[in-house]
Amino acid sequence: MGYQVENEALADRYDIKTKWFAVFTMCAFVFGCLVAFYVTLGDYYKFGAVTCGGGTTSGGGNVWNARFQWEEIAAAIVTPGAPDVNRSIAIIVGALVAVGMVVLRFWWLQSPFHPLGYAISLNYGYALWSNFMFVWIVKSIVQRLGGARLYRQLMPFFLGLVIGDLLAGGISWLLLGVFGQDILHGYSVQFG
Repeated sequence: MGYQVENEALADRYDIKTKWFAVFTMCAFVFGCLVAFYVTLGDYYKFGAVTCGGGTTSGGGNVWNARFQWEEIAAAIVTPGAPDVNRSIAIIVGALVAVGMVVLRFWWLQSPFHPLGYAISLNYGYALWSNFMFVWIVKSIVQRLGGARLYRQLMPFFLGLVIGDLLAGGISWLLLGVFGQDILHGYSVQFG
C-alpha cells in the first residue's frame, strides 16, 4: 500500500495517469516473488538450507527457531495445560494500553505517547531505547525552534541518518562475517 500511495503522489505531482499503477505494482510483486523463490530455493538445493541459514550440521538460526516452535507445540499437544491466565491478562492489558494511546493521540495531538513506540519498545527496547530517546529529544527541539516547517525541511537529513545507520550496521555485519562464524555468534549488530 505504501508503494501505491507514493506512486499516486508522484503521479499527482508530475501529471501522470494512474490508471495502470495498481496493475503494474501487482505484476512487479508477482515477478519479484517468482525471482525470489527461484533464487532462494536454488541456493537451498545447491548449498543446503542449513548452510545458507548460517548454520553448521546442527543448523542455523532458522533451524533453531523452527525446532523451538515445533518442540513447544509438541509439548503442548502431549501434555496440555491450563490456559495461561497471566499471559492472557498481559495481552489484554497491552492491547488496551495501545488502543488508549491511539485514542489519546486522536484527541490530544501533542501527546508524547505513540502506540508504535510502545510496541517497538516492548520488542526491541533493550537495543533501541537510546536511539528513540535521542530522536525524541531532537524532534522536540526542532519543533519548538522551527515548527512543522523546519521539521519537514530537516526530514531528508534524518532519513539519511537512518539509512546511514542501517548501512553501517550491514557493512559491519559483512566485515565481521569475513573473519568467520565464531565472531558473528559472539557479537550482535542491531539494525535500528
